[in-house]
Amino acid sequence: MQLIQQLGWSQAVELLKTASDDHCLAQRLAQRCSSLTGQKICLDPTKKARVLWLGLSRGHALLKQAVEWDQPCIGRQQQPNQLDGVRGSLWRYVMAFSGWERAARSVIWDGTQQTWFRQSSLACLYDHFSTLAPPWPNREQVPANLKQWLASSVDEQHPLPVFLALGDGQADFVPWLLGESHQLHPWAVLACLRNVVAHGALSPTKAQQWGLAPVYDDGVLVLQTLFRRLLAATVGSVEVIHG
Repeated sequence: MQLIQQLGWSQAVELLKTASDDHCLAQRLAQRCSSLTGQKICLDPTKKARVLWLGLSRGHALLKQAVEWDQPCIGRQQQPNQLDGVRGSLWRYVMAFSGWERAARSVIWDGTQQTWFRQSSLACLYDHFSTLAPPWPNREQVPANLKQWLASSVDEQHPLPVFLALGDGQADFVPWLLGESHQLHPWAVLACLRNVVAHGALSPTKAQQWGLAPVYDDGVLVLQTLFRRLLAATVGSVEVIHG
């Protein structure tokens, strides 16, 4: 979507605050959300504007905190070790993803209860620059402590997808991790990275051993880029004001 002039966050905030009391402005915001997601939104546009204000403002706050969390560290308050830094990187990413999810859900919201986060509705926001590279370019360079999880055990009780608690449609996270061909969309990679931490499957030790810590740091920047694109496509343009 080609935008002639984009608004800054402070200008977007003022726009969002007034939209719920301005039916024409709220309608333009709803139309832009519909155009972005390809979904027909049949609800009061002022309700949509209120949801946008809550989702984008809360999402922005979480993402801002994550991006500004310099040298994240969770654990020892004095003399933190490397694992404390890895733990901080993992949970900084979870914070950033929560911000992105709040913002994206508000754009996708169509007035119904959403059980699943339909990131595919925002596929147009993704490109090469918002696609995370795996930690390893191929299986040959995967460290030994990760390779041991790839070999099937005799009783097959601990395959890697089960260990990582990957859900339906997420099994291709393992080929992505190994730098192999996969069918996982960029948004699914971002979600998997969040889930394996938030669900307690990926420990800081494993993340460090498997070379995933830098991926989580890069992921925060990718989520920030996606938020900026989302804001520009829905709110951050003079086209919204002037119609």
